[in-house]
Amino acid sequence: MRVTVHLPGLLRAAADGAAHVPLEVDDDTVLRGVLDAPTHRHPGLDRRIRDDRGELRRYVNVFVGEDECRALGDLDAPVHEGADVRLLPSVAGAESSHRNHGTRRSHLPGTVAAGLSQRNSCGRR
Repeated sequence: MRVTVHLPGLLRAAADGAAHVPLEVDDDTVLRGVLDAPTHRHPGLDRRIRDDRGELRRYVNVFVGEDECRALGDLDAPVHEGADVRLLPSVAGAESSHRNHGTRRSHLPGTVAAGLSQRNSCGRR
């Protein structure tokens, strides 16, 4: 099955500048297997998203479609044909430079911002 892994700017340098990595994986592959493919090609990428035990680093959020993987089974989350997997580093301090004007602006894509607004800080709905 075909899956695409999307990388934010902060992780692209570890993947030779790639913004997205299209993959062919087995039909029964879970998220762990999807992440194995680009990280085998780019070991620096693996060190940025997983710890020494192979678990996701706590400051990395991974979305399968519009759902955060921790709500779907973490690295055992199912991945389906045509899925978009997005890696997003956590962002500390949600205020923008407009702090003095009393406004806050989200700089996340609409689907991600909408998904995050439905979850508490533990990633649960």
